[in-house]
Amino acid sequence: MRYELMPRHRVLLLALPTLVSIGATAPGWYGGPRILLVVGAIVVCLTWWGHLSVPYSLELKEDASVEFRSWLGRRIIRLADVQSVNAGRWNRGFVTVRSRSTVVNLLAAMPGLDPLLHGIRQCNPSAIIKGQR
Repeated sequence: MRYELMPRHRVLLLALPTLVSIGATAPGWYGGPRILLVVGAIVVCLTWWGHLSVPYSLELKEDASVEFRSWLGRRIIRLADVQSVNAGRWNRGFVTVRSRSTVVNLLAAMPGLDPLLHGIRQCNPSAIIKGQR
């Protein structure tokens, strides 16, 4: 089963780094020290990478794996390899899924989180799931 973010959430994933780009580089462009431009460029790169790596789609497969698609590519994780899920209220609007090989940050508004958590509980009862969904 495949689940995708709503278009307004996809726009949000692109709008936030755009605003950070403007705010982080403005002091360097308007007469500030050049070091601010360098630091601002680093902040911009990290912000864009962080937001473009957030999946906009997840697909639960029949072989007990999940495929996450983002603008930077796709990642496939076996549900049995998931070590923890942090869906806590104070997790900045994200749900963090940690496996042995990778960490995936999903928007808390992502459709399909409940079936994903149910699949993780079935395939790996020892996985630590924090927060309520």
